[in-house]
Amino acid sequence: DIGDPPTVAGSRGGLDEESAAAFDSYVERKAKELNMDMAAILTTYGPGAPRGAGGGGRGLGGGAGGTGSGPTSGQLNRWVPGRVPTAMEFIQSQRRRQMLITAWQEYLKDIDLYIGAADTGVHAQTGHPVAVLQMGFGIRANNGRGGGRGGRGGDSTRAAVPTPPPIPLKAQPICTQVAGNLYLDDVILSFAHKYQINTTWHLERPTLG
Repeated sequence: DIGDPPTVAGSRGGLDEESAAAFDSYVERKAKELNMDMAAILTTYGPGAPRGAGGGGRGLGGGAGGTGSGPTSGQLNRWVPGRVPTAMEFIQSQRRRQMLITAWQEYLKDIDLYIGAADTGVHAQTGHPVAVLQMGFGIRANNGRGGGRGGRGGDSTRAAVPTPPPIPLKAQPICTQVAGNLYLDDVILSFAHKYQINTTWHLERPTLG
């Protein structure tokens, strides 16, 4: 047990801002195609935009710089949110990101790697290497898909609302994550390779169709 991982409030990656800068000319072109000015683009596709029928954002990030969840039009909901944060907000978040990196270095100072890193999103901020390793093949938990909430609460005299049958699931890869200290990519990859040459899980393929 290595204890609870460190957190730093306000820390986040800079992917939204980087992508906004990289796709600036694309966003400008799409705005003209849609006959929308930039204020309308920010309202429709920026952070906090209402979720549309075209699909939501990736759910990454948070606060003013989080990826938007508005309708998708040429991936504008991915490239627009990073235009919103001020320079000061971005710099402050990156200073906190550096604090998070330092905290994780202290956290893992005596550890080469650990198995079962359930929340590896933080490593996208800290740069710690992570490998996804297949450790099984079978039916995953349903996670509530295809069924109702059980009809709890409300008027018990009312007829129960029929629930649709559960969606049949197929066997698929079951994975874990192996994460480790900075610059130990070779150790993690060697560990994953050693595991795979002694198992066959990575050779299993799900049935399509």
